[in-house]
This record gives sequence, structure tokens and C-alpha cells, in this order.
Amino acid sequence: MAAGMEVCSVTPEEAEPEARSALARPWLICHTVEITQVVYLACSVRRNSPASKLILLEGERAVGFESVLFHHVLKVPEQRDVLVNTIRKSLEDCLRNAS
Repeated sequence: MAAGMEVCSVTPEEAEPEARSALARPWLICHTVEITQVVYLACSVRRNSPASKLILLEGERAVGFESVLFHHVLKVPEQRDVLVNTIRKSLEDCLRNAS
């Protein structure tokens, strides 16, 4: 990814305890996760860590709730630079809000 950025991949089941921590961070959620898990995880992150930023990598199945739950929705495939810049800006926002 980019220098100074740590990337961690977790399953939806592993993400739930992480979402309960109040740590502000960008969350990148893949379109391959089941829609019910996407909604549940996004709501959990918003409730427990309002300073976090939610980014959805959207596939073919736009449902319509995306703009309500997510700060950014990126179409797949999106240019790599757009994805990296969105994550970087979200991380900066999280760090700024945490201090």
C-alpha cells in the first residue's frame, strides 16, 4: 500500500470485536461480504467509533443505502491511486478527530 500505512485484513467475524473498540481508523469493506454483514458491521463501527471512516468497495450490486452508511463508495475496479488517496485522507481524518 503506501508508506506509513498499516493494512490488516480480517473476516467479518473478526471485525466485529475490532469495531467495538473505540479506535478511530479507516474501514475498507469489500463488496464480496454479504449485505447483511456489511450493514451490521457499518452500523457497529458508526455506533462504537464515530470518528472512523467507512469506505465501501462496491461491486455490481448497488442497493441504495451506501451513501447513508459509508463516507466513500468506490466502484470496483477503481484506479489504485484513487483508492490509496481515499484511504490516506480517511486515515488523516481519523487521526485529526482522535486528537
